[in-house]
Amino acid sequence: MTRSMATLELRPASPADEAALARFAAALPPGEPARAVIGSLMRYAASHASGLRAWVAAGEAGGRGPERIAAFAAARGVPALWDGGERAFAELLCVAAHPEEQGSVRCPRLLVDLVRQHLDAHCTLEGDLVTYGLASEKVWRLLRPGLGVEVLRRPPELVAELPPAPAGEGDLPDGVREVPAFDGRVRALYERCARAWRASCVRDAATLAWRFPAEGAYRRIVVGGDGEGLAGLAVAAPDAHGRLAVLDWLLPDDEREAGELLHLGLVRLAHVLELSRIRACLPPWSPDFARFQERGFRVGPTGDFVLTKSAHPNHDHWWLRDHWWLQPFDVARPPYSPRQEGPAALSALEET
Repeated sequence: MTRSMATLELRPASPADEAALARFAAALPPGEPARAVIGSLMRYAASHASGLRAWVAAGEAGGRGPERIAAFAAARGVPALWDGGERAFAELLCVAAHPEEQGSVRCPRLLVDLVRQHLDAHCTLEGDLVTYGLASEKVWRLLRPGLGVEVLRRPPELVAELPPAPAGEGDLPDGVREVPAFDGRVRALYERCARAWRASCVRDAATLAWRFPAEGAYRRIVVGGDGEGLAGLAVAAPDAHGRLAVLDWLLPDDEREAGELLHLGLVRLAHVLELSRIRACLPPWSPDFARFQERGFRVGPTGDFVLTKSAHPNHDHWWLRDHWWLQPFDVARPPYSPRQEGPAALSALEET
């Protein structure tokens, strides 16, 4: 499906766009999320099982030189379970306009039309059942009219202030192990957890290896797994604010003792890394949200908006708000920085 807007054509990106996209990326500021996405476009599509959905607004080449990309949007496919059945979600990674387009009268409409084309093509009952992204209130107000994009939630954070480590404290408590990677047993643990949820993105060895690569500063701790199934796991890393950020947490409802051990393991990791706070983001409807507070975590606001569009005829964002196990795991990793782990906003829409 293509659509023309004045002299621009809105269409799916193709391998023939590689040179034009390289010029587009080179014109963007170094910190622009689209620059990193374009830079790893082919590697991403090859390494991620669900691929990439990329769209461009391209100018006609004619006799005026090489074709020019005026705007770019991309989402990653995300394997998911929905009421026990395998489906696909998609996370909108970036929406960006060429610097020459930014500030122009048509720029807001161009970006919204590009997102509309993307959603019309991919966010369907048989395609990407849910499309989501982390953004701001301004982006939501821009996308809401006519696109059906709604706020899933403004995710709160849970933060614990830690006392100094006692003298002689070990690295990890008995019963907790740090592992360099996850194996096939993680899928079985995920499926045990998913019985209590209606919607979630799949955790298995491949997706966790992609999301938390070996070269990152990620710490993976587990309870169990030494010759048996896993009873629980957590993945954490230092964030930009000097905290140990919990990026994924998998714990079946009936594994309370494993939960206590994982919490103690996170405290020990924070002490080893000389961090005085731990941060987590958990769905407010989940029992774990209350259990973290029982362990001294305090609830606070974030400035984030999770935006969603559901293609399901009966389950909209209100349903997802109460049934989707959403974690930092579900937000694609940014370009790796040893001291920073966090999402990239849809910055081009923010600037319009």
